[in-house]
Amino acid sequence: MKTTSLIFLVALASSFLFIRAQQVPSPVNPQEPVDTVINYAVEARAIIDQKCFGCHNPEAKNEKAKKKFMWDELPKSARQNQLKVMNDLLEVLNEGKMPPEKFLQFKPEAKLTEAESSTLWAWAGANAKKLNQ
Repeated sequence: MKTTSLIFLVALASSFLFIRAQQVPSPVNPQEPVDTVINYAVEARAIIDQKCFGCHNPEAKNEKAKKKFMWDELPKSARQNQLKVMNDLLEVLNEGKMPPEKFLQFKPEAKLTEAESSTLWAWAGANAKKLNQ
C-alpha cells in the first residue's frame, strides 16, 4: 500500500512539473506581433465596443479615425505599437479628447461617463505596465 501511494505521488508530482514546464512563457521579441500581450478585460471591451469601435474599425466611414487607429489591429501589432497605443489612450482619457466634441454634438450618448473613463484608464494602465516589463 505504501508503494502504491509513493508511485502515485511521484506520478502526480511529475505531471505537475511537466504541466508547469509547458506554461513557461517564451521570451518576447518587442518587434514581433504578440497577440497575448493585450488583454481585453470584459468591462473595457464592452466600453470599447460601445463607444470607440464605431469609428476605429475597418468598415467605419471616418477615414481620419481609421488612419489614426483601429482596434482590430491592436492585438496583431508589435509590442512597441501596443505600448504606444496604451500610452496614447491614457493621454486621451486624461485630456478628455475622445470622443471628439464635434462628434458628440451629433451623438451625445457616445460621451464616456466617469466610470467608463476610469475603467478604460485602469485597463490601459495595466496593459502599459505589462508591456513595459
